[in-house]
Amino acid sequence: MADNEQAYCIALQNDDGNAFETLFLKHFPGLVAFVEAFAPGVRQEAEDVVSDVFAHLWRSRKQLIVHGSIKAYLYTATRNKALDYAKKRRIKTLPLNEDAGAYLFAHMQTPERELLSKEMDAHLSRLIGQLSPQARIIFRMNRDEGLSYAEIADILSISVNTVKTHVYRALKFLKEASAAFTQ
Repeated sequence: MADNEQAYCIALQNDDGNAFETLFLKHFPGLVAFVEAFAPGVRQEAEDVVSDVFAHLWRSRKQLIVHGSIKAYLYTATRNKALDYAKKRRIKTLPLNEDAGAYLFAHMQTPERELLSKEMDAHLSRLIGQLSPQARIIFRMNRDEGLSYAEIADILSISVNTVKTHVYRALKFLKEASAAFTQ
């Protein structure tokens, strides 16, 4: 675990509300999007699930033990809570996200570059939308959320090699499909 993450765990155990707030603000949006990946169209419920995860984190902060990154811990707890919530309410869940997500270019400065960036974002978003649901969520977790292959494998209860394969195939597909756009 990184020193910064270890510091957050210690700060939480010592009732540091600022550390909790920092974790909440940093991870809440990504966790809500993650829940929506399993049950599209339930934004309010997704926010409720993530809020419950953070409430549980605060209530059990004294006993907090994280065996990896706090980010992976939060994603795993959120996945479990979302699946429990969906089962209790009989919400139809998908194995993975239907949202295409956005793949952003480096910052562009000129209007021409900004237009090209928007067009490329839209193109990549359409291409990401063509990926299988599992490949799409794995790709987003890795690229958008910055989770490692091992963390993704742990969260989704799949092998690291499966994660690697999905990311490799997604990147290969995006590269090949984008070649014509960039010429």
